[in-house]
Amino acid sequence: MDQPPLGDVRQVSVTVFGHTKDGTPVKAVTISAGGVTATVMEWGATLLDLRLAGVNHSLTAGFEDFATYETHGQHVGAIAGRFAGRIAGGFEIAGNYYPTTRNNGPATLHGGGAGFGVSLWTLDTYGDDFVDMTIRQPDGAGGFPGEIEAHCRYDAADGELRLRLTATADRPTVCNLAQHSYFNLSGAATIDDHVLQLEADRYTPLNGDLLPTGDVLPCDPSRDYRAPRRIGAASLDGHFVLADTRRDLPARAAVLRGGDVEMAVETTEPGLVVYTADKFPVTSGGLASGPYGPRAGICLEGQVWPDAPNQPGFPTADLMPGDTYFQETKYQLKKVSG
Repeated sequence: MDQPPLGDVRQVSVTVFGHTKDGTPVKAVTISAGGVTATVMEWGATLLDLRLAGVNHSLTAGFEDFATYETHGQHVGAIAGRFAGRIAGGFEIAGNYYPTTRNNGPATLHGGGAGFGVSLWTLDTYGDDFVDMTIRQPDGAGGFPGEIEAHCRYDAADGELRLRLTATADRPTVCNLAQHSYFNLSGAATIDDHVLQLEADRYTPLNGDLLPTGDVLPCDPSRDYRAPRRIGAASLDGHFVLADTRRDLPARAAVLRGGDVEMAVETTEPGLVVYTADKFPVTSGGLASGPYGPRAGICLEGQVWPDAPNQPGFPTADLMPGDTYFQETKYQLKKVSG
């Protein structure tokens, strides 16, 4: 699928949010339309801040200084890749086996130590209501074959933030990207007061290394969120099955409600990783009134199923020369009462 057209470029201010350890400036752009305002920076193509008109707090976890993003290690607001989630230390494609950099026990998490979420993207084009960024990684980065080029575009619209991701490569490789924001719609210290509903009746169980066993099972009562449920003390860190393959158009994946804000998530992706941030470290300097800590937000990450390159029967994450990876995910926001 071709990348969507960029549209007309308008005059929007660009700020320098901070500098990397080697002194490279990291630019940020704020876009706004239809009551939705988002700020995005080049590091990780990170969503720094998300606002809805009439709500006096950010809807995502974020930090006021760049240095925290460089050292935090939780991919806060970033685009994870080139393979989001975990791969079991390598994979085979086109008859060759490629060991990948292990940075999470026996697994490669979010592309390894030099993944998309901890790398500098390049600001390409932007306007009042959109921003487009690019990243290129060489053949062999993190152990992954092929030079890869990815584009990330955020659009603000009427009550909606839309994310579109594309990628191409010059050799057979894998690609699985995910938006890794920690959403907190109520502004409370935790997301325990939130209500969650998922369009999933199956999940992929994990082993002790948080890698899939290869099974696909019906959701047991503790994982069944087909009807809206208060999150409460539930600890979630796993993959829910939305479909058996990628969709051409975004479909409903989840609805999250906190306080007087509701967010519906639609995605083309066949899976959704849900993480209640139980291991989120206590961190000051955030956008909230106090420090962030465990359960400060919830991740709703549309993506391919975990460790797909090593799991026969899982949706493919292969990206071949001449093909284009494409993902579209929508975050539809509104104020609610009662």
